[in-house]
Amino acid sequence: MSIRALRILPLLSVLLAAQPAQDPAALARKALDLMLAGQYADFLQMTTADVQKSLPVAELTKVGATIKTYGALER
Repeated sequence: MSIRALRILPLLSVLLAAQPAQDPAALARKALDLMLAGQYADFLQMTTADVQKSLPVAELTKVGATIKTYGALER
């Protein structure tokens, strides 16, 4: 797995919040939900072209597999 991919994950809320006229918290939550559900193509549609280039679906699949090793999400 690419370290670059792991470095980008904390920046998701910043990248997604840059989109106009949307609640940043709701947008970040939607992005997180898509990542956790493995809906990487839908997640990428929410991001910038730079993120889409840097993190193709294949790379996000690896990141998603790593995230799943952390255990179940507690709400």
